Amino acid sequence: MKSNLAVVIENILLAVFLLLAVGIVITTIRAHRSIERYSELMRGDLTSRLKLSAKLAADLLDESDLNALKTAEDMGTELWAAKRAQLIDFGKEHNVKFVYFVRYVGDELQYVIDNDLDPESMVSLGEVTEPDPYVHRAFEGYSAATEMGKYAGIWDGLMSAYYPVFGSEGQVLAVAGVDITDTAMIAAGTHARSLNYMLMIELATVLCSGVFLLVFYRRRARGFQAAYQARTQFLSMMSHEIRTPMNAIIGISEILASDQSLPPGPLAYVDDIKVAGEALLGIINDILDLSKLELGKMSLAPVNFSLKKLLDNLMTMSRFLAGDKNILVGLETNLKFPIYLLGDDVRLRQVLLNLIGNAIKFTQNGSVILKVGEEGQKLVFEVKDTGIGVKKEDIPHLFEAFKQMDATKNRHIKGTGLGLSVSKSLVELMGGVIEVKSEYGAGSSFKVVVPRVEGTKPSPKKKAKSSQHYGDSVEVLVVDDNELNLTVASGLLRIHGIRSDRAASGQEALKKVAARSYQLIFMDQMMPEMDGLETTANIRALGGALARLPIIALTANAMAGAKETLLAAGMNDFLSKPIQRDELAAILAKWVPVGLEVCGPRPAGGTTEPVDFSI
Repeated sequence: MKSNLAVVIENILLAVFLLLAVGIVITTIRAHRSIERYSELMRGDLTSRLKLSAKLAADLLDESDLNALKTAEDMGTELWAAKRAQLIDFGKEHNVKFVYFVRYVGDELQYVIDNDLDPESMVSLGEVTEPDPYVHRAFEGYSAATEMGKYAGIWDGLMSAYYPVFGSEGQVLAVAGVDITDTAMIAAGTHARSLNYMLMIELATVLCSGVFLLVFYRRRARGFQAAYQARTQFLSMMSHEIRTPMNAIIGISEILASDQSLPPGPLAYVDDIKVAGEALLGIINDILDLSKLELGKMSLAPVNFSLKKLLDNLMTMSRFLAGDKNILVGLETNLKFPIYLLGDDVRLRQVLLNLIGNAIKFTQNGSVILKVGEEGQKLVFEVKDTGIGVKKEDIPHLFEAFKQMDATKNRHIKGTGLGLSVSKSLVELMGGVIEVKSEYGAGSSFKVVVPRVEGTKPSPKKKAKSSQHYGDSVEVLVVDDNELNLTVASGLLRIHGIRSDRAASGQEALKKVAARSYQLIFMDQMMPEMDGLETTANIRALGGALARLPIIALTANAMAGAKETLLAAGMNDFLSKPIQRDELAAILAKWVPVGLEVCGPRPAGGTTEPVDFSI
């Protein structure tokens, strides 16, 4: 209930944010229009018109009028009344609010007359006014007007202009001033105020939206992190639980396949079991690879490798996949070998084998051809088939996880739909691209382009013999809480002539290493009460030869970072379940000689527990 309420609240907040975003758009548009309107008014002829009004007003008083209007007592004369009436009529005629005259008396700028109809604000003859730069400009003999928005009045729709009143000898006697207030100026002020308010609203909206987004996405991030952790934990447990029975299926099939006394008929069934088990393991690995790629925990392991060897291996595997199908599987290339590259050959092989395997699955007649070439400093791999092809509308969905095209028609074709999704992600991780062209009913072409990084000829590796015998001089302890896993590990070791001891828990393992010398320990990771990590730490704590005893992690945990965690805990190497016979042989070849040198041979009179193959 609490979780649902949180989702509802988050959705409400998201709706509010969307409304705020709409508000930002609307206010921005309105602000833009206001600016345009304001600019249009600014570019008008208001200044010129006002200067003209001031020039015309200057003609209302001449030198004789100014000489007759000097003191406050002159305000009661007929001349003053007549001139004031002229100013009032002038203001109405020219649509200016104020008309007035000022002059200097000594160092003071004084009013002469104005047209104000309000007795309270009407100026008196001789009243002092505060000069501004534009009045001084007029006294110098020039026409002047206030700049919009810079001096008094623009926000109130008010603007002033001044013009000199000249005497008979050309001297400036006074200055006529006019203040204009009209609908255009008022509109300009209104637009300016609206712009200011809207910008403030927009700023507040953006700030609120930013705070909301921060809170919202922090909560979402915590939710995603928790979901990823839960998913990782689930995949880890799933991997462990599925790989445990898979270890039995594949391991026991390996043991039975090595039994020379098994008749050909049952041996064929054993091979079928092994192939089916490995196919299921491939599906599990695809799921884990996809998870690693989505979590960004997949990394490449570049090595020097031979391109020809990789292509030969691909062709061998491809022809095996084709089986008895009546199709041609071939390779076409104009490259000059040998070519040695630096890259992750395992992942490149995985991508190409996925593409070739898909092509073989969906091709019943004709051919599947791998073409290899170059484009500048890039390698191009193209898999072309004559299969059923892909519908045009399905092509954009080809690389989606768990997606299989035309599922009804192709229901007989096995697959999870993960291969292409994993392949695309791996190619992009390599810095390359993957493209597809297809014609429904006529075949498909998948093209992979990856950077070409020159390498050197790899040093030959000594391959461990999968059936090499070591004899009873090698003492090995297998620790696992699952009896079936103990049976499989002991059986596979027996193929190499090694009779192993078993321990079903960490506590039992500690007792055995305290009582007997071992050259090698295979340690399960997940065990109740005392897991493999804790058991390893306790063995190391015993000191002496046990501090250097090779301990191999034996785990069904195939998640990213598992190997690093185990090695950091004091283990020497890593062997994943299901146990592959070749991988076990490589581990033995690597560590048994070290174990013999460090810990010495089995003590005289030692015994081993027999291997029980009963299930």
